[in-house]
Amino acid sequence: MIDPSLDRTASAQVTGRVRTTARPVPDATLTLTDGAGIQVARTRSAADGAFAFPGLRPGRYVLVAHRSGHRPQATAVEAVAAVEALPPGGVRHDGGLDLVLEPVASVRGRVRDPDTGLPVVAATVVAVDPAGEVVASTMSEPDGSYLLEGVDTAGPLTLVVAAPGADPVARSVELGASGAEQTVDLAVQTLSTLTGIVTAGGRPLPRLPLTLHDHRGRTVAHARTGADGTYRFEGVPAGRYTVRSATSGPQAAGIGPDDGVCHLTLTPR
Repeated sequence: MIDPSLDRTASAQVTGRVRTTARPVPDATLTLTDGAGIQVARTRSAADGAFAFPGLRPGRYVLVAHRSGHRPQATAVEAVAAVEALPPGGVRHDGGLDLVLEPVASVRGRVRDPDTGLPVVAATVVAVDPAGEVVASTMSEPDGSYLLEGVDTAGPLTLVVAAPGADPVARSVELGASGAEQTVDLAVQTLSTLTGIVTAGGRPLPRLPLTLHDHRGRTVAHARTGADGTYRFEGVPAGRYTVRSATSGPQAAGIGPDDGVCHLTLTPR
């Protein structure tokens, strides 16, 4: 009788479970490759972390286990031909591999404009470690949500968020234990452009000095109309403003999170 472990045509298997130190890891992706790095099989762990690769040729393989929120693990394994028949379903877990995946920290949250409360889309969120190295980066979704996975848990992180039409903002975050997930909402003030045409008596007013005042009456910007009466205030946060000139009364102007257009008709004082 031929020893099944030496019979290269016999059916072998690799089985086991994926877990952390405390609980099973379901839905982990397990990839089996041969010595040349060619993928032989692929599967996912069950709800209890169990997995199986039946019907293999006996020999050595490399098993790669990966699950979002955990550090991937590569392990050299030996597929040994089974002496006993496999149970129904072709899976036996007794004496299988015990793969322990280490959770990694993650940071999630939302990016919003502090003035409007609206989500900021396509904002770049970068995690920088104490040495100044970028350890993770992502972009915010249409609802402003973001997720940074696999961040270094050694020491505080600096989160930097930048968005089109906004000044970048940095925030320090102290991460907890390994594998913990932090929720950090980020506020980035989007800046817009307020533009329009100033007219009086149906005619444009060229080279007219203008000042922009916020809702508290503070001066936030200066501009001058062009030859065709157009004006432009750039880098202005969303909100309600008042436009003034030296020769006319104040005019209300509003600007949203995107470029705003407000045509003004000035009346002499």
